Formats: sequence, structure tokens, C-alpha cells
Amino acid sequence: MSKDVSEIFQEREAHFRGLFQNELKRYRILSTARLVWFSIAIVLEVYLANIKNGEAMWMTGLVFVCVFVVLIIWHRRTVKRKEFYRCLAEINAEELRRISGDLKGLDGGDEFTDPAHAYVADLDIFGNNSLYALVNRAHTEEGRRVMATWLSAPADRDTVQARQLAVLELGERMEWRQELQAKGRMSAGKQNTDDRLYEWLESDSYIMPGGKFYYLFFLLSLALITSLALAFFDIIPLGISGLLAIVNTLYLLSLQKAVKTVTDGSEKSLKSLAGYESLIKHIETQRFKTETLEELARTFDLEGTKASEAVEKLNKILFALNSRANIFYPAMDILFLLDLYWLIKAVRWRKKYGSSIRSWFEAVGNIEALASISGFSAANPAYRFPKVTDERYAFEAESLGHPLIPSDRRVTNDFGLSGDGSVCLVTGSNMSGKSTFLRTVGVNAVLALGGAPVCADSMRISVMQVYTGMRTSDSLEENVSSFYAELRRIRGLLDRLGEGVPVFFMLDEILKGTNSKDRHAGAAALIRQLNRNGCTGMVSTHDLELGQMAVESSYLKNFHFSSDIDGDEINFDYKLKEGICKSFNASKLMERMGIEMNA
Repeated sequence: MSKDVSEIFQEREAHFRGLFQNELKRYRILSTARLVWFSIAIVLEVYLANIKNGEAMWMTGLVFVCVFVVLIIWHRRTVKRKEFYRCLAEINAEELRRISGDLKGLDGGDEFTDPAHAYVADLDIFGNNSLYALVNRAHTEEGRRVMATWLSAPADRDTVQARQLAVLELGERMEWRQELQAKGRMSAGKQNTDDRLYEWLESDSYIMPGGKFYYLFFLLSLALITSLALAFFDIIPLGISGLLAIVNTLYLLSLQKAVKTVTDGSEKSLKSLAGYESLIKHIETQRFKTETLEELARTFDLEGTKASEAVEKLNKILFALNSRANIFYPAMDILFLLDLYWLIKAVRWRKKYGSSIRSWFEAVGNIEALASISGFSAANPAYRFPKVTDERYAFEAESLGHPLIPSDRRVTNDFGLSGDGSVCLVTGSNMSGKSTFLRTVGVNAVLALGGAPVCADSMRISVMQVYTGMRTSDSLEENVSSFYAELRRIRGLLDRLGEGVPVFFMLDEILKGTNSKDRHAGAAALIRQLNRNGCTGMVSTHDLELGQMAVESSYLKNFHFSSDIDGDEINFDYKLKEGICKSFNASKLMERMGIEMNA
């Protein structure tokens, strides 16, 4: 991009904010016009009624209704445009917030958090100020779930490379991406599709209400309409029409179980369907080049129609069945057997498209997730896509930084670790950056294996399962101490060693919950065990004796972070250096907190 990315988002926010203000003015004018027009209509109709000019009443009434309907249509279109531009303005404002590191209030995907997961809690994948909040731009139920899945599990090499190509293609389509995001945002919070609706739509039963001869029941409707016409001309008694109405009512009562089967799961899905319809229609406007996007787009290709049109038809059917509480519906239902008509429509739709609807929504979710990563990439043009290698263990990066730390405060480091059983031991003084560095490696590995660019000048990585042990704490509810919680975390790591997937571990302040002697013995034994099992990873510790293992063990490599004490000031450079740490600051930190160290 020739312009700074922040300038682009600022210009776009200002542009859409202006369009929103224009539509807001139009909205207010139309709202006032509707009120004024309605008031004039009432006054004029009352006047014409008082002078007993019936013909003029009908003529002016018709004109007023037609104009009022036109005003309603314009008003609704204006509301839609107003919300669309508002969403686009907010989208660009949020991009600016992400760049500045302000993730407060953004969707953090809290419901996807799993404390027992291999890494999501330790690496801030979900929640406030999380990686999910930084990367995700999806709003549909499926899109949010897909994005969470990609950040929760590594993809294979081919899948990662395919996602990278798709993300690069979407990177050229900012306008389209943001419009997709805006359409999803307009339906935010409404994208919950009831599982009962899925169950009904995907059912193998296609029996029409009334069996094979369901269409004959419409003769009841024809008979009632005919009898009413004949009764109007006094050809037959009105009582016959009453009897036919009772017959129709009894038949409609027999359909209620079938109607309930459809409406039980569809009422809260109506807005969801409308949202997906809008998104699918937007996707159908594009012709993609990469195989991944082409394959997803083909999901919406149907014989003779489009998926968006099919969803629109379903939405109309379900809306009609869920509008039965309308005061005019029962009379019209008895007269025209509307329940039967809409049930037949629903069953026919299910037979034709029912097995496809879940795949449509999943395709929307995958495209939203790819567009999210593309938006993340566009907002961070300095980030690079990693090279995914087929080696068993490889991690090499230049100028590696933490994406959740704003660029003006971010310190980057070069780092590499490869080969089965290799272990990086990180020592350092307090607050020097050990834990942050472990998280930096972990978070970028998650990004890389999800198909996203990484916060580095370059990276080479193999497909590995990241596993962390960092934020272990006690639990009063489970009666678990922090030390036992850490042991359970380590147990989880050891259990994964036999699963066949290479594990890339990161253990912070290993065995910190016990005495120095046991901590050293346990940590040394664990490192040797992980090495014997060919497991590669990183360990941070204050135990300098562990660093001596590198003298006799070629698989262990020492790195450290240091600090400088200048009078009462402690300075950190947060740069990774080779070797064991030789500078410490615990005493100085305790003195600053008021502890009299020399008393």
C-alpha cells in the first residue's frame, strides 16, 4: 500500500461516517414525512366523511395509502443503508483500535475458552485483549466458530498453504471484505440457528401432510369459497358454509403437530436465515481464483437457482408459518387452508435443499474466517506469511515479536530451535521478559499453523501441537493446589507424547510451587524425559543449575534475558541472548517494595 495503513482506515471511516450522516438526515426527513402525511390523511378523511362525500373519501384514501406505502419502502431502504454505512464506519474505527492495541469491547470469543486446552488460556487466545479479538472479523455463528477452531488446533501443511493463498487473494478485495463484514455485523447477535430446525431440515422423512393425495384437501377450500359466494346470492343457506368452515377447522387442527415441528425450531432462526441470505448473495457476486475459495463458492451453485434465493424462499415460508398469531390469519387459514399451503412449501423445500443448508452456512463461516485473516494481514502489512516445512521439528524466526503488544512498544528477537528432543532453557532476572518471550513464540506458532501471517520478518515452522504450562493456579472449588495443578498440566503434556503428533512445549517457571531441591531434581528429570521422547520445546526458570545440563547435554541450549541496575533504576532491554543469565534484580525489587534487605 502506498499510503500508511492507518491513513487508509482513517479515510474510510470518515467517508462512511459522512454517508451515514447523509442517510441519517434522509431517515429523519422520511420519518417526519410519514407522520405529516398520515396526519393529513386522517384530517382530510374526517373532513370528507363529515361532508358525506364517499367517492372522494375512497379516491383520496387510495392515494394516501399508495403514497404511504411508497414512503414506508423508502424509509426501510434508508434504514438499511444507514445501518450499512454505520457498520462500515465502525469496522474501520475498530481497525484503527486494533493497530493501536486497544482491543477493549471487541469480540474475544469468550465462550470458546477451555481451561483444559493445550494452550488457549496461557497464550490469551480468547477473552479480553486476546488473539481472537485481534484476528477475528466474523459475525455469524459459523464464522466465529471456524475462526476459533483455526486458532485452537494446527492445520496440516497443505491446508495452511491453501489458506495462505486464499488470504492473499482476499487481500486485494478490501471493499468486498469490509462489505461482507458489514452485512454480517448488521445481523450480529441474530445468527443463532436452532438445532431443531437443522434436525427437521435434514430429516429423511418427506411425507406430505395428508399423504399422497394432499392436494385433494384444497377442494375443501374451494367448496367453502363457492358456498360463501352462493350464500351471498341467497342460492344456498349460509349454514352450509358454516358446516364447511367447521370441516376445514377440524382438518387444520389435524395439521398442528406437523406445523409445530417446523415452527418450534424456526422462530428464533428467522433473523439468522436473513443474515445468511445476505452474506451468501454477497459471496455469489465474486469469481475467485484460488482453489480453496473456488471450492467454497461452488457450495452455493445449484441447478436452476442460487443458494441465496433458496434461503430467501425458506425464510418466507418460515416467516409465514410463524405469523399465525396475526389476528387476520385464522379466518384466512380456514378459508384458504394456508397452513396446508405453507407446510407443502416447507416439505418441498426440505426435500430439495434440506441436506445442503448446513454446508452453505459452513461455507459462509469458512469464507468469513479467511476474510478475517485477510483483514488481519491488511492491517499489519509488515507481518509475513511463514514457510511451513515438512520437517518433524523446526522453528526459526527473525525479528519475532508479540502481536498483542503495540508496535511502538514491541521488542523483537531472532530465535531458532529445531531437531527432535531439542530444548531451549531460558533464564533471566525478574520482569526481564522470559514469560512474554515464551508466549511470543507460542502465539506466532498458533498464527502460523492457522494460516495467518506472523509478527516477524520471516519464519520457518513445521506442523506441531503447541502445549503450554504457564498460568497454573490453585482451585478452592476443586481442592487443588497450584503445585498440583502444575503437575496435572505436565501430566497432560506427557500423555500427548504417544499420540504421534509432534509436540512443541513451553513451560514457564517450571515446578515453581515446590522447594529448590525438589524443583531442580524434578525439572532435570522432566527435561531428560521429554528429550528421550523426542519432544522439542522451551523451559523458563530461575534455577541456574539447570543451565549446567547444557555442558553435558548437546540437546539443551541456554538463552537468557538480563537487566541493568543504575542506582535505584532497573533497566530492561528485553533482548534474547545466548548463555545463562548472570544479572539478577530480585533484591533490588524487594528493596523498592519496602523490604529492608540489609537489616
